[in-house]
Order: sequence, then C-alpha cells, then structure tokens
Amino acid sequence: MKRKSCNELNMVDSLLLFCDQQTGATAGLSAFAPLLGDTRNKRNVIHQYDQVTMTGTKGITAASKKDREQMIILAVKCRNSLVAFATANGDIALKSKVNFTKSQLIGMKKQEAADACQIISTEAIANLVGATPFGLIDLDVNNLQTLCSNYQLFLQNPRLAIVTRKEAGKQRDLLLAELIKVNLMGQMDPMVQTLRATNPSFVGGYESSRIISDLGRNITKMRGVVTDANGVALANVPIQIRNISGGAVYNTVTDNNGNFIILNIASGDYNATVTAVGYKPVTETGLHFAPGKEIGRNFMLSAA
Repeated sequence: MKRKSCNELNMVDSLLLFCDQQTGATAGLSAFAPLLGDTRNKRNVIHQYDQVTMTGTKGITAASKKDREQMIILAVKCRNSLVAFATANGDIALKSKVNFTKSQLIGMKKQEAADACQIISTEAIANLVGATPFGLIDLDVNNLQTLCSNYQLFLQNPRLAIVTRKEAGKQRDLLLAELIKVNLMGQMDPMVQTLRATNPSFVGGYESSRIISDLGRNITKMRGVVTDANGVALANVPIQIRNISGGAVYNTVTDNNGNFIILNIASGDYNATVTAVGYKPVTETGLHFAPGKEIGRNFMLSAA
C-alpha cells in the first residue's frame, strides 16, 4: 500500500476509535450512528481488499461466514429486547415484524437471512430509546447494523471472493477515496460542525482525529486477522507487541471480524504475543518495523 493511502487509513482508524469512545456526543444526531456504521463497514471491506493484496482470497470467505454468524447472534439478542418491549406496549405490528427465531435465521438462504436481520436492525435503531429498559444496548444496535451492511455488501459483490491481487489494490484505493469524500467530507464533517456551539471539546477532538498525519520516518503500524485452526475469525483476542530492546509496549484486541490494528508504533524490532481463553498462546519474535512502513500479520490459534 502506498504511503499516502497508509496515512489516510491511519486517520480513518483514529477517527473511528474516537467516535466509538464518544457516542454520547452524537446521540442527538440520528443519522450519525448509521453513517458511522457504514464508514466502519467500508473500512472493513478496505481491510479485506488489503488482505487479498497480501495473502490471497482465502480469508474473505471465512470472514463472510463469521459475519453471518455474528450478525444472527446480535439480531436474536436485539430481537429478544424488541419483542419484550412490543409485548409490554401491546405493539403487535412490531412484534410480528421482528419475531424471527435463531433457528429460522440459521435455516434461511443467504439473502433471506440478510433481509431478516436488516429488518431487526432497522427496528432496533427506531425503537432504541423505548427498548433500552428491556435490554437493548446501543453498542449492539450499531454493531448489528455494521454486520448487516458488511454482509449485504459481500452478497452484492461476490466477486470480492475471487478478485485478483492487482484488482483488489485498485478497488481498495477507490473505496478509500469514496469513504473520505462521501462519508467524511460529505456527511460526517458537516454534521459534527453543528455541535461546535454546544460541544466544542468533541468537535476539537474530532478535528484532531481527522488530521492526516504523515507516518514519516519514525512510526509505523501493524494490521491483520486472528483465526482459529478452521479459519474462523476470533473476536476480542488480546494482542501485544513489545520492543526487544525494552520500553515500548503496544496492546490491542480484535474486532468482531477478527481484525486488529496497532497504530503509531515506533520503528524497531518487536516480539508479538497473541493470547485467548481456550487457545494456545502464539508468539512471533523478531518482527522488524521499518520506518514509515506497515506490517501485515495474520495469526492462527490452536485449541488448548
């Protein structure tokens, strides 16, 4: 990946992290959460294209299967809260609309399952405030919409699974340009500016995260995917890299798709450790982080 694109992705990752930590600030902007989910979805697809450029297409199909599994799990969780809320308020229409069981969703064809989960996601967004006392969580709602969008995009573009490395690089760059122009410049940036008078600290933090910094000669970053022996992505797996000379230590965890990224790593030599409950720890020693470069590393964990 070219240095300019790496710098832009670094900005997108920093911005997503900032917004995820400040959801209360944008709660009054009803369009912001779905837009943030769409931005994260595009970022995930960019990562998948990037994986193809480095390792081929095997991980893409595994990621789509994991997306469907996670999508159904979250859809059922949100559905349960919505059914309880609908029952308490006598809302027969809402209850009928979202009343899919887990076994029904699992047994559906791909597009049917995607449509059913999207219905649940849409109703969860619309009824979030009222259904919160019944166990509906905003983080689950946002993650469900992200997974629905991600899976729907995969269904609409099955060629993603067989795209060549050269084409993957081209599509990655086009999608990154679209993300910045349409999602950020066209929508998120103007929406955030409406909060300048009421929440200047949030706007300042957003603008700081929005700066595209040059990785330059001193720092780099690392990204990849953690899977089990069957190629299934593992979520919430802790990853640590430690400078061999001592001092610098960086930590992160994988997202729902098994993806991880560590930003702003000082150049040098590191050891990486990946641990997860129920799996044997994995250690890779002597990782060299060259100045201004990005390292791609995938880890496979075996059952303990």
